[in-house]
Amino acid sequence: MSMYRWLLLFLTLPCLSKSYGQLPKVEKVVDSIIVRENFNGVVLIAKNGKQEYIKYAGLSDRKNSIKFSENSRFKIFSVTKTFTAALIMKLYEDGRLNLDSTISKYYPEYTGEGQDYYKELVILQ
Repeated sequence: MSMYRWLLLFLTLPCLSKSYGQLPKVEKVVDSIIVRENFNGVVLIAKNGKQEYIKYAGLSDRKNSIKFSENSRFKIFSVTKTFTAALIMKLYEDGRLNLDSTISKYYPEYTGEGQDYYKELVILQ
């Protein structure tokens, strides 16, 4: 399945689930993708933290023939970096985030690596 189709699926399914009356339509779309594109994975639609729809399809471990289930774990690697970067830039555009601030400004409890990076950078200049 091309990246464009995945993106379309990702953007379309939440729109289709606006009301519970739409869930049969969502089921039909998901089922057709499972068959037509040999989809392998999980589709989850939630609204306000409440799960509205979930569908498991295919194998999570082909070598051992283990199907996807609620216990399946996904190795997402670096996929989330793109979304994180886009969200950070949106916050910057909206004036809600300063790119030169440390993480401590927005998350004071944070004590991990990089918390004083900007302070050290300023001292070096």
